[in-house]
Amino acid sequence: FRERVRNDSNLVFNNDSSIVVIDDQEKAYMAIEENLGVKPLRLTYIPTGMIFKQVEVDSRRAVMEFAFKDNIIYFVQTNDKTEASNNHKSDSKGKTIVTNKWLKKEIDIKQEQINNIPNCYEAQFVYKDLFCWIFGDIEETEFQKIVERISY
Repeated sequence: FRERVRNDSNLVFNNDSSIVVIDDQEKAYMAIEENLGVKPLRLTYIPTGMIFKQVEVDSRRAVMEFAFKDNIIYFVQTNDKTEASNNHKSDSKGKTIVTNKWLKKEIDIKQEQINNIPNCYEAQFVYKDLFCWIFGDIEETEFQKIVERISY
């Protein structure tokens, strides 16, 4: 049994399998598909200056980490229907709805305060067999573009 607390986002992950850490984005997508057993969603819009840092993946969840202007953006995908081991605190300040034409889905974007970072944006949605959560401290229009262009 392993427990990990990510202080920068109030995430708590509990799992009983080993976690694989990968620092190459294309290999990360392949590892996500292999471990989750479903084709992962991809971030097809990456703002200039945003770079992939790593992914942590096990048999239920993948957490992709990107760096952007001294901030971190997370893209979480899970096939765990219960989400029993994922704890997320939220202090939402309002929402915007964007249309992702690739997924044929309207997605809510909320402004959050996560661990004293006042301008975090987040979006949570379910697509096919995946629960997805993307969040980070990034300018709103850039975040909207990222969410609008998530695809397979």
